[in-house]
Amino acid sequence: MPRIAPFAQQQVAMFHTLNTQQRIMDLQVQLATGKKSQEYQGIAVQTSRLISMEAGQASSQQFLQNIEIHQQRVSIMDLSLETIEGAVRDARGVIEGAINAPETHVGDLLPFVSNIRDLVRDMLNVRDGSR
Repeated sequence: MPRIAPFAQQQVAMFHTLNTQQRIMDLQVQLATGKKSQEYQGIAVQTSRLISMEAGQASSQQFLQNIEIHQQRVSIMDLSLETIEGAVRDARGVIEGAINAPETHVGDLLPFVSNIRDLVRDMLNVRDGSR
């Protein structure tokens, strides 16, 4: 016994059949002409996708640029801290030498300590561009 579909079910099947035929025809036109769509309305989805991808790419580029800037700043700070550490070690050695050798004059130490102070100040105020 054949089954008879209700009217609503027949309408849904017809809609999907026509929709499939429309998509096939659109793809055939795309293949034949090399164009994505025959009207501007057909490229709206791809355009918004392209714009969001370009925005994502620009954001990624900015992120990478920020990473490079911060790596440069960290390396400058690291160099400054290493220089300060070396200066402090030198100062400690000179002071310990002065303590162990009482004949050393304090006047001889003053220019050395002043130079170390200036070096530490300059390393704390090191600039990277405008920062």
